[in-house]
Parts: sequence; structure tokens; C-alpha cells
Amino acid sequence: MCRLMSLCLRAEGCEVVEAAGAGDVLARLFQRGEEVDLVVAQGRGPIARGSEVLVALRHSARELPVLVVREPLDLDELRRVVRSLRRP
Repeated sequence: MCRLMSLCLRAEGCEVVEAAGAGDVLARLFQRGEEVDLVVAQGRGPIARGSEVLVALRHSARELPVLVVREPLDLDELRRVVRSLRRP
């Protein structure tokens, strides 16, 4: 599912940085301080769930939109939501 989302978002003109799981997302955001405009997370994952990313961001000073995706993935809906969340 992650590969499919990445391909879809790249086709929309997004720069995509893939993470190994929600734990990797949190490390990239808080330990490495990477700048991103949007986090797309799976609802369930091997290290941490997308909901854990949401909780961590709520307790931080970072304001960052998070899209938690659950299967089945509707690519048209993904495109629509990402377009609405992208910063100009």
C-alpha cells in the first residue's frame, strides 16, 4: 500500500519521503527535525500506528497535517485530500 501511495503522490507532483513505519516518521520529525508539509500514515503499522503519530504531534509545537489512511485505499480520494491539504 505504501508503494502505491508514493507513486500516486509523485504523479501529483509531490516530493515523497518514505519512512519505515510510524516510529521512523516520529524520529524524522522530532530527532532529525526534517521539514515536511504533510504526513500520510497507515492506520496500522508494525512499529506504531498512525494514531500514535497524531497524538505525538498534538503534544508538540509542530503544526502539521496528518492523513491517516486505512485500507482499502481509494487513490482518487487520496489525491483529493492531498490537494486540499497542500500548502500553496
